[in-house]
Amino acid sequence: MESSNSQSIPQTLPNNLMEINNKEDFKKIFGMSQLEKNICIFLIIFSTIYFNAVNILLFKKRKNYIIKHRGMILTLPSAVASYISAMNLLLNEIAYSMEFHNFYIYVNNILIVFIIMSACGRAIRLILLYNLNTFKSECILQIQDFNEHPLKTKISKVEVNTYMKAVDNMVKRKTGKWLLIISFVITIIITALMEYIKSFKSSNYDIVKFAEFAPINIFLILFTFLSVYFIYALRKIKDNETFGIKFEVHCSFIVSFIVFIFSIVMYHPKIDVPWLIEYTHSGSYLYIMQTSIGHFISATVPLILSYIEEKKFKKQSKILSSAEFSKYGKG
Repeated sequence: MESSNSQSIPQTLPNNLMEINNKEDFKKIFGMSQLEKNICIFLIIFSTIYFNAVNILLFKKRKNYIIKHRGMILTLPSAVASYISAMNLLLNEIAYSMEFHNFYIYVNNILIVFIIMSACGRAIRLILLYNLNTFKSECILQIQDFNEHPLKTKISKVEVNTYMKAVDNMVKRKTGKWLLIISFVITIIITALMEYIKSFKSSNYDIVKFAEFAPINIFLILFTFLSVYFIYALRKIKDNETFGIKFEVHCSFIVSFIVFIFSIVMYHPKIDVPWLIEYTHSGSYLYIMQTSIGHFISATVPLILSYIEEKKFKKQSKILSSAEFSKYGKG
């Protein structure tokens, strides 16, 4: 007879590391040393202070044109999701519980997909607005030319109608919202399908781990391919006109590609790398890195840019005020 604490847990653990019969064996393989726990506690405290400070300042600066033109729906919720995701990952590392394993996976999938698609939405929004403004400028020039050279038959002058404004408003307010809603629904559907697959293949570790992180990996593939297009489409836009989005696309592409490659290496059935699984804690550290970098380039960088621009504006205002004062002084 087996003892009560020797419950088998094959559905979540690899067979190529050592035989696991109970939770004590689980701790020996995936448990954390005291140093690792202390590092995680430090990261939790630091992340709480840093992430929330940036998020609060981001909200206060929401009317700044740099942050405003990035789209608040795609920026602030993503910054909050980055913090929650980092806390979910770090707390799971310190106090892992088999009972809450699936809950941790679901939250992790939804939040990281949300962060990925927010970055996607910012790039798509910028490209659409750039193309719309280019089209609008061409139309205005053509209409001005038409009005300056009227036909013999007298007709009223042509003006730019409200259609352009309606399209511009739709791109700014609807693009991000619908992109996030659709990606959320797709994530739920994929997660449900993967749970169904896991119920039949619970003894196969590779299939179980692939199924658990399938939504993230699918959206990482999508984002990697879209990033190639984004980089191409943004090439005509100057860096100072992208509000930090061009830099974000390049960095996000590199980080997402690295995380995706590591995920394939870790969970490919023909590749045996137990050391990588152990040192990254089944990829948790990779996702912590991804969310932290994502928060920095999507929230901290725009915040820094907004302060730099405000400082420049104040400096220019002082110079203009001094010039005006000198002019009146001479008079």
